[in-house]
Amino acid sequence: MNPLLTTAEAAVLAGVTAETVRKWVASGALVLAGRTPGGHMRFRAEDVQTALVRGAEARRAEPGVALALARLRARRRAGA
Repeated sequence: MNPLLTTAEAAVLAGVTAETVRKWVASGALVLAGRTPGGHMRFRAEDVQTALVRGAEARRAEPGVALALARLRARRRAGA
């Protein structure tokens, strides 16, 4: 059995922030494998990878949206 990932570990695997992982869960793009008794989210690596593939497929289906997002990210990195 593969160990479950924390939110931070899932974020590192996906190359995104922990906040993005939480947003993916809220939107239904990423499913939880469970929660700890303290309420912390846990994920399967396979589910994180599936969410990445689905997201990439959606971006390819809507190239205009992907381009707009890329431009927005570039502006944020530049400090604009």
